[in-house]
Formats: sequence, structure tokens, C-alpha cells
Amino acid sequence: MKFRAVRTGFIRPCSCRNGPPILCRLGEEYMHLWAAIATILAMATSGQTFAAEPAATGASLSRLCGLQKAGPYRFGVPRYEARLGESKPGGESFPAPFSRVNLVTTNWSGRVMLVEFRGPIAESDAGSAAETMMVAGFQRDGWRPLFDAADESVPTAPEIADADHIFTRTTDEKGMSGTLYAGLSWRAGQLTLACGRADLLALDRLEAEGVLPEDARRPQEPAPVTAAPLTSARCIDLETQAQAAAMFDGGTDAYVDQVGDQQDYWDRLARWQRWRLEKSGKVDAARLDELQYAAEDARNAAAQEDPLAAMTGALEAMPELEEARKSREPRRICEAYARVANFVANDLWQRAERSKAVSAAWAAEAARLDIPLD
Repeated sequence: MKFRAVRTGFIRPCSCRNGPPILCRLGEEYMHLWAAIATILAMATSGQTFAAEPAATGASLSRLCGLQKAGPYRFGVPRYEARLGESKPGGESFPAPFSRVNLVTTNWSGRVMLVEFRGPIAESDAGSAAETMMVAGFQRDGWRPLFDAADESVPTAPEIADADHIFTRTTDEKGMSGTLYAGLSWRAGQLTLACGRADLLALDRLEAEGVLPEDARRPQEPAPVTAAPLTSARCIDLETQAQAAAMFDGGTDAYVDQVGDQQDYWDRLARWQRWRLEKSGKVDAARLDELQYAAEDARNAAAQEDPLAAMTGALEAMPELEEARKSREPRRICEAYARVANFVANDLWQRAERSKAVSAAWAAEAARLDIPLD
């Protein structure tokens, strides 16, 4: 299943800790709940389990977390340029027990900043042993443990900041010097290793706070949504059941992806507009915050929806999806997947509408102050 990694919501500069300052007045749990949903989805869609001891120690551990690349994936390039070699998607070979990967890109520029490897280990004893062995491997390889995630030196990316074990290392590699961070956890049957490069993680933080490149261009509007959502009512159809089953083997959901493109566009447009307004020197951040609060509050009041309802609904639906997968019943799997996908799409639409409302408010302010937004 390839729900894209979503960096949630429209962003305004503020002082939230433990993650980009997204929807700060709603609380930081917004970002972390989506991280939890992504983790549970990864577990629900994993078809393999391993009880073997991890091979990801020593030299292989260094290959999984280097300055220039993590495994076969390059840092600092767009997602589609990240993979090295000619291997087909899904055909990667990682040290045991890792079998799946997630690439996380910087907030605005879309450069790979973090690579997350995942591997299922069903048995509790085996999972704990694998985690312990990898911790020892990090320490032997010269990584320094960070024991307090609230330490200012810990990056705010939740894939690392929320890990059970956090490590850092400053090293030289092929004429390049820099700092790496890694997060390691074994939770609920899955071993996860996240590797990120400090300079790119810092760039992501700046971009999340509204500091865009000097040459940042106005985002281009995507094509309208044309795909139909996968609904429970359609799950009587065998073709639809096959489409849902494909989500567990690297498939994509065209409707969710297209709605995600809409949300991403309005989010980026509103952020770009704010950046242009601030850059003009004609309006200060406090005034823009007031406009944003007012626009978001008006949108939420008009929609009469809990901004967190879709997200929490998706989280609550995860156990049903996992049980459906275990049942191997095509219609049950389809219906459970459709419910989760509906929550995800609804959340994306809600956030798109909030960003659209903010965009309209800032366009009006730009017109009032005669600031060009093109």
C-alpha cells in the first residue's frame, strides 16, 4: 500500500517542539497521530515475518546509513532520482530483517532527507534481541546515543525523534563531512530504522517554518480529481476486490493520490503567498497570523467538522484493516481498506479547503497592499 508520506496541514511559523509547527493551536499530536497511522499501515500491509537475527550490523549498518546515501537511496535529490542502479521498484535487497522502505523529503524543495527501513519480526523475544543487537552495532560503529528526545540537538522529524533509540555521528565520507542521525525501534512486531542527514533535516525545519529559497516559484495547479473513490458499496465487484488487494502489494490508490495532489497544491500555494507577503516588508508576521487564524476558524465553522475526526477515524479503523488482512477474505479486505481510504481522503480534502481559505485571505491582503503574487 503506497499512501504517500503526508506532512500534514498548512504551516505557519510558531514555536511548536517535536515536529514542524503544523496546526499549532490544535496541538502537536496532529503530526504524530499521522505518523502512527503510517506505521500501522506499514504493519498491516506487510506480508512477511522474520524471526532471524538481524544482519544489519557492522559494515551493512554503515551502508544503511551513510552521508551520501542510505542503502541504495541517495540523499539530497528528488524522490524519483533517489534510487541508485537499475533495480525495479519493490525489488530492493536490504540486510535482514528489513524488507520495506519509506523515503521522506524536505518540506518545500522535495529533496530526500530521511530513509526509513522496516522489517516485520513477529516474536517478542526475537524483536527485542534484534533491537539489542542493532543498538550494540551502532555503538561499535562509533555512533553516540542521545538519551533525551527533548535535547535540542535531536532533529524534529518524528521518524527519529519518536524512536526508542536515537543515535548521532559526525563523519567523513568520500571527501564529504557531515552529521547523521538515526532512530531505531521495535514496536508491535516491526523493527524500524530511520536514517537522516543533519543538513537536510535542518533545511526541512526551515522550510516548514516558511523560509523558502529565494527562487521559489508559484506552485502549478494540478489536474482536477477524476478518479472515483473506492467505496464499500463497490466491494461486491471482483475487480474492485482485486484493486483493494493490490494495496497490500505495493499498489496505489489513484483517488487518494489525486486528492493528495490537491491538498499539496493549496498548502504550497498558501505558504508561497505568505512568504511573498512577508518578503515585501509591507506586512508583519503578527498581521498574517491574525488573517490565518480568522480564515481557518471561519472555514472550520462553516464546515461544522472536527478537524481531527478523519485522522482519528483512520487510526481507529486500523485494527479492522489488520483483522481483514488476516482473514484473507477479499470482500472483507476491500471494505476495510475502503473505510480507511475514505478517512484519509476526507482529511486531505479538509486540509485542502483550510489552505484554500487561507490562500484567499492572503490574496485579498496582497491586493489591498498592492503586492504582486505571480
